[in-house]
Amino acid sequence: MAKACVPQQTSALSLAWRMGSVRGVKASSRTVKVILKQDMEHLGFRGELHAVRPGHARNYLIPQKIAVYATLDNMQKYLTTSEEEAQLKNEEKIRQRRMEKQLSKLKLTMKRHSVEDGKLYGSVTAKNISDKLAKIDMEIKPEDILLEAPIKELGSFDIPVRWEGNRTATLKLEVLKR
Repeated sequence: MAKACVPQQTSALSLAWRMGSVRGVKASSRTVKVILKQDMEHLGFRGELHAVRPGHARNYLIPQKIAVYATLDNMQKYLTTSEEEAQLKNEEKIRQRRMEKQLSKLKLTMKRHSVEDGKLYGSVTAKNISDKLAKIDMEIKPEDILLEAPIKELGSFDIPVRWEGNRTATLKLEVLKR
C-alpha cells in the first residue's frame, strides 16, 4: 500500500524564521548584490558593487536598467577596469575641473521688468539660467541648477550648479532692471 503524500506541517515559529521576523534576525538584513550600470546620486557610481533590498532591485533598479544582479558573468563584464577606462576618467576629471573654474569665474546678468521697490513682474527660474548658459556654449540642464525658489527680486545671487552627478560650483547671477 502506497503512502499518501501528506503536506509537511510547518509551525508558526519555523514560518516566522523563514520570513526573517524571529528575534535576532531582522527582516531588513536581507539584501541582494547588484552592480550599478550608471551613476545614482544616493547609491553610488557606475561599476560599483552594492547590497540593496531585493524589492528595490527587482522593482526599480533592474527594470530601469540602472543595475544588474551580481552574477559571475555580470561581475566579469562590469567590474573589469581597463587602462582605457582609467584614461577616460582622468580626462573627464580634467574637463570637470576646467568647467568648474569657468563657472566660478562667470558672472551672468539678466535684465527683467520690475516695480520701483525691486520686485520683478515675473521670475528668474532655473530654465532661464540654463537657456542663458546655453547661449554661451555651456550645456547645463535646468534640474542641475540648484535654486531653492525662483528669483523674484533685483540683486546679485550666488547659485550652486551641479553637473556630472557630484560636482558643484557657484555661479554669480545679477538681475538688473530693464
